[in-house]
Amino acid sequence: SSNNNIYRIPSWFNYSALYHERMIFKNAMKISFGAGCNYFSAFKAGSLMPATSQFYLQNEVSIGNYPYLDFFINFRIKSVSFFIRMEHLNEGLSSDTYFYLPHQPSPGRTFKAGFNWLFKEYQPQTVIR
Repeated sequence: SSNNNIYRIPSWFNYSALYHERMIFKNAMKISFGAGCNYFSAFKAGSLMPATSQFYLQNEVSIGNYPYLDFFINFRIKSVSFFIRMEHLNEGLSSDTYFYLPHQPSPGRTFKAGFNWLFKEYQPQTVIR
């Protein structure tokens, strides 16, 4: 809604990623690495009332106008994929305060790693009618 008395949203929101992807080890492994940036313009977001678990409109605190930078590396070998991520890489590099909601701080710099293993490799079936 464009009516700020009903629901407030930032006037500008952007997520961009710049990455490089290639096959290595005689085309046995796909690797991609890069960086992502999440940014939204400043706005007076709805605040959360923890006692009732409901959001309400507030006019005191603005959030946003701050980029969240991430770095990632992904590997894929047949049906197994691995990832390594560093989220909110720029945390602590400026004097800005970072909030997802008013009075609810966003997570700091976080390292994540994991894998996904598909036990049966998916191959689409061709249907002839």
